[in-house]
Amino acid sequence: MNQAWHEVPVEETVGERAARGATLGGAQVHSVRLPGFRLSAEVIFGLPDQRLSLRADAGSSAEPYVDGALLAIRRVHTLVGVHRGLDAVLELKRPGPVAWRAGPLTKGAYHGDAWEVPMPLDDDVRAYLRKVSALTMPAVFKMPVPLMRRAEDALKVRLAKRPPVGSVEDTTLDGPCGRLPARVYRPERLGDGAALCVYFHGGGFVMGSLASHDDTARRLCRELGAVVLSVGYRLAPEHRFPAAVDDAVHATRWALEHASRLGADPSRVYVVGDSAGGNLAAVAALELRGAEPPLAGAVLVYPVTDFRDHDHESRLRCETGYGLTREAMQFFRAQYLSSPEEREDPRASPLLAPDVSGMPPTFLVTCEFDPLCSEGEAFAARLRQAGVDVTAVRLAGASHGVFSAVEPLAATERLWEALRGWFGVRLRRAA
Repeated sequence: MNQAWHEVPVEETVGERAARGATLGGAQVHSVRLPGFRLSAEVIFGLPDQRLSLRADAGSSAEPYVDGALLAIRRVHTLVGVHRGLDAVLELKRPGPVAWRAGPLTKGAYHGDAWEVPMPLDDDVRAYLRKVSALTMPAVFKMPVPLMRRAEDALKVRLAKRPPVGSVEDTTLDGPCGRLPARVYRPERLGDGAALCVYFHGGGFVMGSLASHDDTARRLCRELGAVVLSVGYRLAPEHRFPAAVDDAVHATRWALEHASRLGADPSRVYVVGDSAGGNLAAVAALELRGAEPPLAGAVLVYPVTDFRDHDHESRLRCETGYGLTREAMQFFRAQYLSSPEEREDPRASPLLAPDVSGMPPTFLVTCEFDPLCSEGEAFAARLRQAGVDVTAVRLAGASHGVFSAVEPLAATERLWEALRGWFGVRLRRAA
């Protein structure tokens, strides 16, 4: 696609400390004229499923004209095309770089010397959040826990689609403290070498059940052609940390030892979890690094990885208004953990594990408008630094909960498409 590019020179005084650009072809084009300064312009804009950033230094203290932002955008457009634009301004600092500042349609987050400008929340995600909010009480976590659980289960069951699978069987496992409820899903065509996904549901370690996440387990079975073992781990506050961790580790070890009994290949056992379940899947994978046979992989969907009062960027940016709120997270933490010291236990906060090497290949999903986004990506970075095979996907325009959303969302389909691709590659490599 040919694109006409034009310079839009803007002259303003240092006192104004700003230079505005014009929008052309969906991209923000800036030229800055400011004698006597060396500027570094970072151009950040989103593609449908990712955010791309280029930094361009332009000019020097002796050069009066700077158009580094324009040059950087030209380069990006040539490589990948411009899919979405930004409504942003350049904020001039003295001395120092040029940084993006969010315009009226976006919200920016400051990182050292640059603003990160997220894409808008997807329209269907926004509508879904409004609908769910209308169907439930505001601040549902302030209800008595038993009532909160019943309300959550009733809502999910009421809106469930129940995609068909080959068979569904309720069972129990010998857990660390008695019988552990579980549900086995088998695909319609169960061939030799089928994978087994040990699934841990979300719900803040307080809510969620085999029934509330039945649709998600069914879709795992259908989409991946895998046997799914959905685990009903113990919930807080009746069973505080580390009860859920003990259940998750025990169930995963049981799956590795009994995969054949379920009709699956023992060398193709994966742990899968979303939110609180993503935390449990990560911790189980870390705890079982020496298991034989080893885990084949881990699927972590917007996992909780850090229980500390740490100001991760997305916790501040998405504190409220996107489904999962900071207040709700604090409530769930208070139910799950018994003391501030437990927040730094790696079995609660896997981001703080002293050594994460040896984790199985990991597929980790974060959502742009999720308070858990930053800590999830920090965990992916730690895994990558330790030499773990990591595929990290950030869903632009999406919020917490899209994995198990009870209505069709574009972000949900993008997530499943990416998961199918990753899972297919893993199975082909193991063949």
